[in-house]
Amino acid sequence: MGDSLPQSVSGDGPEVFGPFEFGGSHVANGSHSADSNFQVHVYPLEGSFGSELVFNEIGEYGGETTFRHDGIGYVAVVADGEFSVDME
Repeated sequence: MGDSLPQSVSGDGPEVFGPFEFGGSHVANGSHSADSNFQVHVYPLEGSFGSELVFNEIGEYGGETTFRHDGIGYVAVVADGEFSVDME
């Protein structure tokens, strides 16, 4: 069983968080304060290893997006500096 949303994660460099319980459509706010890639994916606990892409930006970023995921999943962040992601 995963922790329910809303959830906030942050760090400095690549990290994996979770598990979290997702249920349909969600809103994510993200920020990144470095020069290279900022990618956020939600990976399902079971089944195929396909992921839901939440953010895919280069350099400093701040913004909001929507994504869809049902069930338990892990949030994987690729970043080369400080980041934060808030998911509802």
